[in-house]
Amino acid sequence: MDDSNALAHFSLGVVHDRQGADASAIAQYRAAIERDPNNVQALVYLADATLRTGSALEAAKTRLEVRMKKSIATICLMTPWANLMRHS
Repeated sequence: MDDSNALAHFSLGVVHDRQGADASAIAQYRAAIERDPNNVQALVYLADATLRTGSALEAAKTRLEVRMKKSIATICLMTPWANLMRHS
């Protein structure tokens, strides 16, 4: 496996997740996020796996990060439309 590949780490995390190996899944999701900090799907899966391990506070922090990234993405997607409407 290419250690620099975020998708490979995320995919391996999903495999571990489905096998019930939460600690291994969490490690792989974190590795994926280190390589691609904008990977919202990895953040969501990380939050879910973290919650299952009993760390509600850590899961809540991760979910908050997901919401912030989604909000930023929405603003970035809407900005061209707002500019277009102003110039119409």
